[in-house]
Amino acid sequence: KILIANLFVSTLVLGVMIMTQVVNYPLFLKIKKIDFGKYHHYYVSRITYVAGPLLLIELFLSFILFLSYNYMTYALNLIFVILVFLSTFLIQVPIHSKIGNTASQKFIKLLIKTNLIRTFLCTLKCILSYALLTKEMI
Repeated sequence: KILIANLFVSTLVLGVMIMTQVVNYPLFLKIKKIDFGKYHHYYVSRITYVAGPLLLIELFLSFILFLSYNYMTYALNLIFVILVFLSTFLIQVPIHSKIGNTASQKFIKLLIKTNLIRTFLCTLKCILSYALLTKEMI
């Protein structure tokens, strides 16, 4: 059941990351500078309520799986989640701080580019979660 929950949450996180990459962040480039500060603040406060709990649940499930199975593939599963957290807090959050104050197109474009890291890691995590589930079912 944990493997099913892991795949389910990984798929939700991947969906949020793809939506962020393809829709949300590019829309930052379309907001007028005068409205940007309010829009950005509203976006960050709202997305935190969606992405935050999902990422924490994913971390918890990945940690439980690692402790339960203790195979390299489960370690990799956990490492992907940790790398997403590191990217979020070391790269994206600082860029968001700069964007919120400046509405700089340069930083928005940097945010879009660096978010590819998280999107890629979430894609790998989702694929691995599917593989782990199917391996255990066979």
